[in-house]
Amino acid sequence: MLFIQRIRISYTKNERYPNYANVRRSIRFRPVPYNEKITDGEILFHNDSDYSGKVKIYGKDVFYPEKFFDVRFGNRIAIKKNNENYSIMYRDSYSRYNSKFILQNKQYGRIIFNERIVYEDVWVYEINIYNFVNADKSAFRPKIFYRKIPDYEYKDMKYLKYC
Repeated sequence: MLFIQRIRISYTKNERYPNYANVRRSIRFRPVPYNEKITDGEILFHNDSDYSGKVKIYGKDVFYPEKFFDVRFGNRIAIKKNNENYSIMYRDSYSRYNSKFILQNKQYGRIIFNERIVYEDVWVYEINIYNFVNADKSAFRPKIFYRKIPDYEYKDMKYLKYC
């Protein structure tokens, strides 16, 4: 089973100073608020981007290429299954999905990227953190993502300046 956690940290230009940056850099994982036993499903997805801590369990219908632009995991992440391994795919803002790493059993991966979103008169900056763990259902616990150093890590941190 693949466990996925999404964390989105949003801030504006007024919060771009070093003391705020240190706080943003310190967040890489959060506990998963799920207390039920996992009986079925292929993917457990913890979306902590809106701080509600929603947890959803998906079946085999979420794997790429069946869903080309599936936004369940955001518009940049796609998953492809190969036997018991999971290929984690990432799409930057200009290209197609590319495999960044393949998670075998009991491996941990992380993708971190940033982006700038412009609303009418406000620029919002976002840091998106995706944690992935390939493990058996019985290995689930609320602190499953608590590892500082993953086996694989991909960063797409662009320099986003305020003009």
